[in-house]
Amino acid sequence: MPSVISIAKVLSVVAISVALTACTKPFSDVQSYVDTTLKIDPPLLDAIPAIKIFPIREYPIGGLRDPFATENESVTEEKQAQINADDPDCPDMTRIPEELEGFPIDALDMVGTMGQGTNYYGLVKDPDGLVHRVQVNNYMGQSYGQILSIAEDKIELEERVKDGSGCERRLQSVSLDDNN
Repeated sequence: MPSVISIAKVLSVVAISVALTACTKPFSDVQSYVDTTLKIDPPLLDAIPAIKIFPIREYPIGGLRDPFATENESVTEEKQAQINADDPDCPDMTRIPEELEGFPIDALDMVGTMGQGTNYYGLVKDPDGLVHRVQVNNYMGQSYGQILSIAEDKIELEERVKDGSGCERRLQSVSLDDNN
């Protein structure tokens, strides 16, 4: 009595043979379509129109405002300092930025604290893996975030964000991440 495996082998060989013989039918209808298509002359296309050449004009700069700069880009540093002096919510643009201000606030991780009592230093890891010691009144984040307080589990800071009408202050915090 033949086994189930040998019957399966025979059936698979028969199925493959049938499938291969089905692929050997002549492609006469496809070949005739290709032949007739190749005999047809392609339609003539219109010529490409000539490119119009416009005269080159020189525009003297002469102290005029750059037309491609936004209004904020054309403001000089002196004007910006005056605007900041008038609006106490705007960041001090004359201050030298600190190292952690080069990173977005959500890319910075609090990894711990050092200190005693209420005098804490925060330990913040940047995306490059470096750990920085921060204290109250240091800055971090790209929105001019000034550290207001440091607790055992979080650092609270106040960001100064420019909007269309000036600047606004908003509170932000970086919490201790147990996974670090």
